[in-house]
Amino acid sequence: MIRQPSRDDQQEIDETLSLDTEASKFLWDEVHRLVSDIVRHASMQAELSQGRNRGEQLAYIRKVSASLTKLANNLTNGDANTDRIIQSQLGTRLGGLLSHHGFEQLIRTSPSYEIDTRWTRESSMREGPFRGFEEEMLQRRIIMARQMAPKLLLELVRNLNDPLLRFLEIERQNRGGTPGKLYRNYVISELAPTYERIWGKSPTSTPGGPFVTMCEQILAVIGLDTEGADKAVPRILKRLRSN
Repeated sequence: MIRQPSRDDQQEIDETLSLDTEASKFLWDEVHRLVSDIVRHASMQAELSQGRNRGEQLAYIRKVSASLTKLANNLTNGDANTDRIIQSQLGTRLGGLLSHHGFEQLIRTSPSYEIDTRWTRESSMREGPFRGFEEEMLQRRIIMARQMAPKLLLELVRNLNDPLLRFLEIERQNRGGTPGKLYRNYVISELAPTYERIWGKSPTSTPGGPFVTMCEQILAVIGLDTEGADKAVPRILKRLRSN
């Protein structure tokens, strides 16, 4: 059964691969994401058996994802003039719809959690402490959103599209095999750029080599079968290089 790796598993693999703290964090953040992708995909299989046939549902998701990709591309082509329009028309709304955490996740910037006690006390007397607190936070988000609206909107669209792209990437691995092989292939394909980022070189399919070893170890600790992984790696790397 698919699972997140334990701390002991992570430490053992870190030692085997001689990972420093930064590389370890990057690797395991990616692995946690992969496990979440697979769990989410597996849970969707029952949903795909209802309503429209599977092909129609997948075609619909592809269209939605393609539309979000097109929107993101359009947003990257903005300039100072179009940015001003987005700021004036969408800044206040984005500030109202997004949470503090949303700002932090999308643009790595916080509207700040510091409290103006005088203002909050006055607001609390009128509407209660929680509503007073939220009102102050809202005004900060609106001020920041009016400044950062184009970037916020772009990152929001990308963030919404990300799980759809990952779902479709898993589907792209589907060649009619068992779910275990489907997920195994997805993990290997996603670990290739992770390996390149950590070691600064392209992965190879050498049996017993560092990339194959890393794939086998990670597949094992997240509960996926490693049988045939060494033979799958060359096929997957060849496909990735041809894309």
